[in-house]
Amino acid sequence: MRQEDRICAQILADPAEIGTPLFLIALDRFGADVFDWEPDTLNREFTARFGLVPPARNMDKIWALINVVSTDLFHSSLEAFIHVCNALSGEGADFKNYNPAEVREICWGITETSLIDPPEKENVSLEIPVYVRAQLESEGFGRIPKILIPYVGDFAPVNDPEEALAVDGIDAKSYWDSQAKKTLEVDEYVSERLRRLLKTTISLPLLTADRKSFDELRTRVQKALEGQSLKTERESELVPSRPFS
Repeated sequence: MRQEDRICAQILADPAEIGTPLFLIALDRFGADVFDWEPDTLNREFTARFGLVPPARNMDKIWALINVVSTDLFHSSLEAFIHVCNALSGEGADFKNYNPAEVREICWGITETSLIDPPEKENVSLEIPVYVRAQLESEGFGRIPKILIPYVGDFAPVNDPEEALAVDGIDAKSYWDSQAKKTLEVDEYVSERLRRLLKTTISLPLLTADRKSFDELRTRVQKALEGQSLKTERESELVPSRPFS
């Protein structure tokens, strides 16, 4: 096996790897035929070329991005939106049982897919922002992560938190401090995945890819990481430091 394929095999075998490099390897080595293949065909090609079939969760990531690039279902179908967000976050795509995508998984799904296939806002199904708002409510978000603003607009919880806090005698500052921490945790999750994505794409040994397109993708990842780092820095300023014990 040539050295370039050996490096790709290591990337494909890592269940913690980000979906984009996995998808790029498949597209680079097998071409646009992957969009027409059945799962068994892709499994055979991976085995023949790299001596392995990637872990199931990595295959879910690859199929999720094939779906995103070849159809508009991620933006037009709530079911596809949830499956893709789950798959790209490493949770796997469970088509037999309902597995809601959590807020941080939604944020990463939107981030990663927008790097490969920027959405056209007018094509986003109305069901998706309704679902995202409901998930924010379900997880107790009183503040919205900035990446979700284009999807849900101005978000306000159904129940006024300040009013509820006053009734329960809870300090409002403590509540908003906890909200800043929740949003910071989401921002840090997205930042960490962007850092890994950038690191892998820098060293990715592609053979047939259009160099200009690949460089443009890498530039988008770099800019996304820089922007996300700024968000994380600003959010961290809102979270009070822990006192020394």
